[in-house]
Amino acid sequence: MLVESLSYQFDDVVIETRGHRLLRGGAALEVEPKAFRVLVYLVENRGRAVTKDELVQAVWAGTFVSDNALTRVIAQLRKQLGDTARDSRVIETVPTIGYRFLPEVRTVSETPVVPVKRMNRRVLFYLAAIPLLGLFWWLRREQAAPLPPQMMQLTTSTGVDICPSFSPDGRSIAYSSDRSGRFEIYVRPLAQGGRELQVTSDGMQNLQPSWSPDGQYLAFTSQRRGGIGVVPALGGVARMVTDFGSRPAWSPDGHEIAFQSEGVFSLSPLDLLPSGASTIWVVGAQGGAARQLTGLNSAPGAHSNPLWMPEGAILFVSTTRVSWPELWSIGARGGSASRVKLPVPMLGATAYAAGSRTLYYVGHGKQDWVSIIKVGLSGGGTVGEARRVTATLAGTMPRDLAASRDGSALAISVSKLTTSLSEIPAGGGEPKVLMQDTSFRNSFPVFSPDGSKIAYFSRRFGEPGDFWLMDADGRNARQVTTLPPGERMPSWTPDGKELATLCKDEGGFSMCFTSLEGVLRKVPVEGQPNAWARLSPDGRSVVTQRTGEGGRKSIWVQDLAGGAARQISPKDASIGFPLWAPDGRWVVGEVHQGENTNLVMVPVEGGAPVVLTEGRGHAWPAGWAPDGDRVVYAGFRDGVWNLYWTSRTSKETRRLSDNRSLAVYVRYPTWSPISDRIVFERGEVRSNIFLLQER
Repeated sequence: MLVESLSYQFDDVVIETRGHRLLRGGAALEVEPKAFRVLVYLVENRGRAVTKDELVQAVWAGTFVSDNALTRVIAQLRKQLGDTARDSRVIETVPTIGYRFLPEVRTVSETPVVPVKRMNRRVLFYLAAIPLLGLFWWLRREQAAPLPPQMMQLTTSTGVDICPSFSPDGRSIAYSSDRSGRFEIYVRPLAQGGRELQVTSDGMQNLQPSWSPDGQYLAFTSQRRGGIGVVPALGGVARMVTDFGSRPAWSPDGHEIAFQSEGVFSLSPLDLLPSGASTIWVVGAQGGAARQLTGLNSAPGAHSNPLWMPEGAILFVSTTRVSWPELWSIGARGGSASRVKLPVPMLGATAYAAGSRTLYYVGHGKQDWVSIIKVGLSGGGTVGEARRVTATLAGTMPRDLAASRDGSALAISVSKLTTSLSEIPAGGGEPKVLMQDTSFRNSFPVFSPDGSKIAYFSRRFGEPGDFWLMDADGRNARQVTTLPPGERMPSWTPDGKELATLCKDEGGFSMCFTSLEGVLRKVPVEGQPNAWARLSPDGRSVVTQRTGEGGRKSIWVQDLAGGAARQISPKDASIGFPLWAPDGRWVVGEVHQGENTNLVMVPVEGGAPVVLTEGRGHAWPAGWAPDGDRVVYAGFRDGVWNLYWTSRTSKETRRLSDNRSLAVYVRYPTWSPISDRIVFERGEVRSNIFLLQER
């Protein structure tokens, strides 16, 4: 008997399962094979919510696929079927779960059941041999194709294990763990039964170990002391060789150590790259005066993650925050830097296998997948084609990479970020979770003018993200936009009817206003603002940030009714991330002072900025109190993130939260209009180390 095939029909759409064709109004639609299979699976399981994991398993059959691949397939189907996520008639999104097929469907047999004529034995023999020949061909093909690397979990911490580094002989890994309550350095043999050794035990938050070429010492970052230290690899007395910087990398002869000037300010994979004006420095392994290798004009942006090449050059990552990070090379004795062209855009983490002259880095592909890229590197440029070593697990990000000298093994710290929107009394106290789900990130909360609702940006792993709205008590969350244009920082219009954000058009920039029903309108904005646009309290003006040469930030104000944008921050300072005061006369901004940031108030009508905070670390603005006197911000002080407010008149400063863990961060606090509480984003990192070995 022949197997019967079915056609599915709904409205004017026909799905021919046998012919793998999708027709609408009699015309064939172009869909990818995976998209067709997703549609068929949803139709066959109509009437219930199908989870994302179930769809991936059914269609991709165990092959790794990012969340974004499934999202892209669903978007393609909706486009071809005339459907939308906001007003679903065909494929409905079931928040945090998956998708549901909605229409009534009728089935029609494509192929009548007919008897099979009797065949002679020779024909039956050949027919039976076809599957065997196919199996033989498949085995031959699989033997010729390289096997993916074998992946093994090396640590099983419930906290944070990060920063792996291979010993020169490839037999051990040094890494950092917070298992004792503070980060210390450990050395673990890779052979089974080997005894792990704790190298440091001073409670100084020791991170980022790096083996000397002879295997005798480990350079590391002491986050509490603020600088680079060196300690015997078998344990002993550590000595500091600098009083600033992080990310140490040994020279091939072991005489010097390269490092970045900015220290460790976060363990979140979102904060892997510098936040300030970081540069690359070199110091002798025995200490002494450090010398600056790169300046702000050596390469655009902040410089980090040095790697020392066998021929003496030093690779480093340059970040501008308005484009993909770039890889640059400079001579160990200085000179001009040159960009290393990479086949796939990078996200930041890098590693180098000197024996095989291979560069590894975390890349970001065309379909928004995040994976580890492998490419040859010689003479200051890449050699040969790039190879995708492995994709990351959904919902995780690789924070650190390390390669054995021969390139046969990689060590990766894979981080999981859990975020929530939390609240704390305006006078300080114990925070409590206001809203938490399994999204990759929930951030940028902003109270509506009447205080009844909170708008925020929610992003699932592998997706661009959307604006959501919830009641002020965290209930009744609902999605407002689908793939909103522009930046992720929303502002409310004074009447509380629209959300405004900066977006880029073909001809320039605009403020995009989205109503709570999803209706979009645009108002042009002059110039080249690149981030952090905020609507004024009266809704008539917008303040934006621009980034110029050397990564210098400036603050600009423009009347939305017309007129030229004007710079209100001093031309000789780097001030960004502006935020309107309630009276519209001041803007608080973040001033960059080397590797530190503090808050200043900039008068909108012109004049010198007024210093609001001072000190080492970071102060990142986010919200004014309704009285217009206090600014609440995320502050990185004494090695941890907490919430603070500072009065602009009395300069009184109060710490509101009592976080003591480097694995926790707080961001974007916003003050309620009735001044009783503050809502903010809280994130916590968990991480373990995995080993990838070539097979």
